[in-house]
Amino acid sequence: MTLFLEDNRHGFVAGERFQWLGAIVWILTFFKVLISPEILYGYAIFNTPIKESATFNLPLDTDWIVESNKDQKNLQDSKLKEKMDPNIARYISEIEKIALEFEVFKDSKFSMNDLAIKLNIPNSHLNYLYKYHSKISFSDYKKKIRIRRSILLIESNYLKTNTIESLAKEVGFASYNPFFTSFKSITGISPQKYIVSL
Repeated sequence: MTLFLEDNRHGFVAGERFQWLGAIVWILTFFKVLISPEILYGYAIFNTPIKESATFNLPLDTDWIVESNKDQKNLQDSKLKEKMDPNIARYISEIEKIALEFEVFKDSKFSMNDLAIKLNIPNSHLNYLYKYHSKISFSDYKKKIRIRRSILLIESNYLKTNTIESLAKEVGFASYNPFFTSFKSITGISPQKYIVSL
């Protein structure tokens, strides 16, 4: 194009005066490739990590049922219902606050009794809460909190200086195997696949 312009204007074919035109075209092409990775990778490959990472939104509030429709099977649960129903939302809020602070969940021996002591409520109240107002068991809730914490650590580059084994121990798992199993059951993919998708 520059040769054509120079030839028509001045009758010689040096191409020196319109070199900037070619440079602008190449710069625009370069920026288009930079801002559009699908040009390099294709739409199918580019969209796969986005779909996988969408499964990692783990809001805690979806695990709770504030108003339970389950019938109490025994007399003790019926009595607890009368005491607990006005305070259910407060108990759930306190559990989530402790879960988001995470420190108590790091202990691999952390139990429901320990949580009841931390909340300053009887163990029977906490058992009732998980029985009638939670969609998952306390054990599964504990795993979910730990996996949620591991994802936050992975995203903050914890694995640049540490191993996955140390990550498992950092979040409260005894070893890599239970961490791997829990991670895959909660997120749907393995920790390695999640790390690659970042």
